[in-house]
Amino acid sequence: MRGIRSIFLSLTTDQTFRLIQHEHRITFRFLILLALISLYSYGQPAWAIDTDITITSPADITAKRAALITQTWGTSSLPTTKPQVTIGIANPLPGLTNLLRVDQYTASMSNGQSNTSNLYLAASSNGRVVIMDPGHQGTCNWAAFSPVYQVQQALQALLNAGYSVLAMNMPGCGNEQVHVALFASYGNSAMRYFIEPAVQAMNYWDANGSFTDYNFVGFSGGGWTTIVVAALDPRIQISVQIAGSMPGVQFVGPVNPNDGDGCSGCAAQSWAPFYTITGYEDLYLMGSYEVGRKQVHVERQSGWDGSDNLDENLMSRQRHDCLWLMAGSSASWH
Repeated sequence: MRGIRSIFLSLTTDQTFRLIQHEHRITFRFLILLALISLYSYGQPAWAIDTDITITSPADITAKRAALITQTWGTSSLPTTKPQVTIGIANPLPGLTNLLRVDQYTASMSNGQSNTSNLYLAASSNGRVVIMDPGHQGTCNWAAFSPVYQVQQALQALLNAGYSVLAMNMPGCGNEQVHVALFASYGNSAMRYFIEPAVQAMNYWDANGSFTDYNFVGFSGGGWTTIVVAALDPRIQISVQIAGSMPGVQFVGPVNPNDGDGCSGCAAQSWAPFYTITGYEDLYLMGSYEVGRKQVHVERQSGWDGSDNLDENLMSRQRHDCLWLMAGSSASWH
């Protein structure tokens, strides 16, 4: 996928953009949301909880990051746990080129939860790694993803550019009802199961000097994951979310508090305690503030074909469409 590759190649020079608060272009998922908002409001009151920027200083970023980490893990710092790594497993995606080998990462977490990711190591490497999360696919078999998402093409394009790629799955292989059950069982702690696999992988890379920097790209629910991981862990340098979030349409309803964002069962995207601390626009600032960090948002206005599908050009033409590069280290605080 040339779009993602061009994003990463073009962001090697310093660029700082001021956060713009108006006109977020509509993604394919939010077209569904806009059509259903009026229906959702009948019989189930809802309210937006993330429509404003509340960060006014770098100190606010530090405080909010600490508050979210404490709420999620019960400690003031991110976990230091490392995953179990199996070197050189059979390649789940035969046919990839510029591939040295595939390593498997198993993150063991609290309450018996675990998450398995595969690291595709570039043979001719630039020393950098991209964590890729494809969102609510409903399967951990990357070969079985719908071809319209072009996930394998994206992975190959990154390998071609010299990036190694950690193929990371959402909890339950992206099954939304699994996510609802996690929050019903574990409350605030459930958020960690979406974030910690990436944190553990970076802990391992830190300990082994594996890569020069860490980056993150996600699609749909994986775009949401991109935003949250980058906000909480400043080790992420470049973060690219594609159709993963949009301020002003994050709703929490008192009847079904685990349903939000027009996505029945997208519990992590509508957990009120989390977003009451920090809404999306604050999360964007948190994910791009420190020196050298950059965040790109790709939202789609076109690409809707009237069904719950993307058109064939959606993922390959993403950079041509709406890009949001959020405030960097020299942001003007106001």
